[in-house]
Amino acid sequence: MLFCHVTSRVEADPYQGLLQEKGGRGFPYLAFLDAEGNVIAKQGDRSVEGFEKTLATITDFRALEKKAKAGDRAAGIDAVIAGMELGAYDADQAKEKLAKLGPIPKDKQAKIDGMLVNFEVDAMMAKVRTQQQAEEAGRKFAEMEKEGRVPTGRTAWNFYAVMLAAHEAAGDAEAYEKALGVFKSLVEGQPNAARMTKRFEDTLEKLKKAKG
Repeated sequence: MLFCHVTSRVEADPYQGLLQEKGGRGFPYLAFLDAEGNVIAKQGDRSVEGFEKTLATITDFRALEKKAKAGDRAAGIDAVIAGMELGAYDADQAKEKLAKLGPIPKDKQAKIDGMLVNFEVDAMMAKVRTQQQAEEAGRKFAEMEKEGRVPTGRTAWNFYAVMLAAHEAAGDAEAYEKALGVFKSLVEGQPNAARMTKRFEDTLEKLKKAKG
């Protein structure tokens, strides 16, 4: 069943806290809920293919959960990974579930570690409200990049965009150009790629001129 809720910020309208309660941070926010109203998947890709992929992952997730409850440890690990991909589990929930499953195969641990980096970056981005906070987050992201802890997907877009704010504030044209190169490679082929990079390219030129 499709359900559309419009958060109007009018107190007299019902369910004005629904967006926040279900984990939404912006508009539009698309999610799959179960019969009890629990979020089982957050939808990022808004294409038909994206929705079909999420539905397929939900089906796999449910099947893996069933096997895990029957005592299949490998299925339990895969269920946690699928739940993380869907956004059904946050970092703490995933870690708690994984701790009960014993040793994790190296290939799956590597995938889990990468997803936890995405969760960490998303959590930090959720707290960014001002330019100063963006610059502070960007400095932390630059350190994460040096450590080899780099997110993937759309989370990586925010990671590098905020990092650019930190390099701009520091007047570091070289670091800015390097981060911009990665950002451009990430958004290449996207409908608004040129618009997204134009402001950053203009800023880079200003930094280079200021450096002389």
